[in-house]
Amino acid sequence: MTVLTPTQRILAKAMTERQLQTHIIAAAAQLGLLFYHTFDSRRSGVGFPDLVLVDRAQRRVLALECKKQGKLPTAAQIVWIEALGAVAGISARVVYPADWLSGFVFVLFSDGS
Repeated sequence: MTVLTPTQRILAKAMTERQLQTHIIAAAAQLGLLFYHTFDSRRSGVGFPDLVLVDRAQRRVLALECKKQGKLPTAAQIVWIEALGAVAGISARVVYPADWLSGFVFVLFSDGS
């Protein structure tokens, strides 16, 4: 479980999915990761994750479904996350603003846990 300070809890609750995606994309770019985001979800399969990041150095893929704090993924999103996560070399999960603010997203970048 992610532990946040009172201030971080307020920030996490206020952060939108779009803001979370923007933070993750900016960090991925700084780390030299390739990333893909379909800006119009009607152009991808129902439930496909928001972000796909490729770490060429570690030869792995990270698929992230970004959610507003407290919002649950849809059934279709869960199917995609579970299916992608079952593939060797791919780490797939749902992330929340709390994961960003606590630094957990950087753990995902570094080791794919």
